[in-house]
Amino acid sequence: MNNLARLKIITISILLLSLTSCSLKEDNLETIKTGTNVTNRYDKKVFIEGNNHLDNPAGILYTNSMLYVVNKGSDTIGQYDSNGTFLKEIGKTGNGECEFISPVLIVTDPEGNFYIAEEGNARVQVFNKNFEYVKEYPIKQVDKFDCDLLDMEVDADKNIYLSFRTLKSKKARILIIEENGTNKLIGNDLNGIMGRDLQNDQIYYAQTYDYDKNSIYTGQSFLAKITDKKISKIEKLNSGHYGPSDLVVRDDIIYIFSCATHQVETFNLDGEYLETLYKGDVYDPKLDFYYITMNEDEEIYASNQKDNEIYIFTKQ
Repeated sequence: MNNLARLKIITISILLLSLTSCSLKEDNLETIKTGTNVTNRYDKKVFIEGNNHLDNPAGILYTNSMLYVVNKGSDTIGQYDSNGTFLKEIGKTGNGECEFISPVLIVTDPEGNFYIAEEGNARVQVFNKNFEYVKEYPIKQVDKFDCDLLDMEVDADKNIYLSFRTLKSKKARILIIEENGTNKLIGNDLNGIMGRDLQNDQIYYAQTYDYDKNSIYTGQSFLAKITDKKISKIEKLNSGHYGPSDLVVRDDIIYIFSCATHQVETFNLDGEYLETLYKGDVYDPKLDFYYITMNEDEEIYASNQKDNEIYIFTKQ
């Protein structure tokens, strides 16, 4: 082993050891075994092909019969109708109003305002329902070397919730940006994804990966909820390498997609596992799903960054 390889191993080891254990102390939680009720009621197919104005698609949003796709590669937002027909491209590269550098996430609030989070400009831009610029908020946690955007949600009070992908435990927290610009950090060692219950304005959270008290990667995940700007665990998820990558909440059902197992699974609001709607080939090299959204017919759209395509999961 050469010196460069040794240096890489030492550096990674130091970074992992620097992580502290999760501060959410509910050790009496039951571990939910997922994948025990595989119904495969959903099937997948390509919905938008890669040559249709897609460039490294990331965040994805379905609202008001329109599908919006964040193109991280071209610094634009693509708008499509419910049939997948391309309508227009929003934005361009830059740091001004309605300009983007490495945009990643898109969500909407109950009033129909759009929120776009960018890594390159380290900010969240807010637009009205006609996609006219309103204002922006800086994201101080983003660092091109060690901290990337992971997920975003907005509640009815227009509080913005951001999670991050990072090996630094100081930054592995959820950032809440209030409408007046005030920042608040909650939790510790939180590298996970979120979804908002549209009926109750409740935000649910799933940990992408967890660490034990010795800062050792366990491969376990857990489901939690954020109430009054505080996070609390509901249930542990699977003892294996589950790896939730995104979730949506509809009609008291939590839908979680796992990028590690290529499964779409459902849970009730108490965190109890219900069924596996789709179980894909975990070894399929063409699949790289990280972001999902859902329409009114409970069909799920997913962005596939590896092949520059948008897939749809429909009921069989």
